[in-house]
Amino acid sequence: MNGSPPACRSRPAIARFVLCFALLLTLDLLSKSISFDRLLISETGAPPARVVIESETVRLIPGLLHLRLTANQGAVFGIGQGKRWFFVIVSLAATAFLICLFLRTRAAEWPTHLLLGGLLAGVIGNMYDRIVIGYVRDMLWMLPEWRWEHLLPFLPAAVGKQEVFPWIFNFADSYLVIGVGIVLAYSVFAPRKGVK
Repeated sequence: MNGSPPACRSRPAIARFVLCFALLLTLDLLSKSISFDRLLISETGAPPARVVIESETVRLIPGLLHLRLTANQGAVFGIGQGKRWFFVIVSLAATAFLICLFLRTRAAEWPTHLLLGGLLAGVIGNMYDRIVIGYVRDMLWMLPEWRWEHLLPFLPAAVGKQEVFPWIFNFADSYLVIGVGIVLAYSVFAPRKGVK
């Protein structure tokens, strides 16, 4: 790979990065738009105040994956509710960082280009929502209504009644969580140069 030219001078490398970014961003924005067009019953409030969404629920895979709308005014997993412009600034910094990382890669590092394209799609997809809509549109509800008491009946009632996965998310969130997971796994398990 060291003999490979820089990615910024390679048309195939740039095409991989841009195409991955464009396809994943399109999937994210289209899924949000279609879901909100078809499932939204009512929306009350407007940013920066709290937005409350009333939604229909669609059981895509009953018991495993449903569609249900929510307005996330924070970050992934609802962290930092109401910090819209802070997350816009963080997203702009992350965008610059990901593009710089791509420019530092070599043309032959195609898995890295796909990973960076996916991460960039996640950042831009949610940043678009924050700027244009005022909140992030979420609709994917995984393990709906699964409670810990169904899996581990010996838990105390206060814990057992809690949902296993209470978050509703979108494709952009998935790109970010999966991408960061891959980076962390690679940093832990990848062989180190010079280490035997």
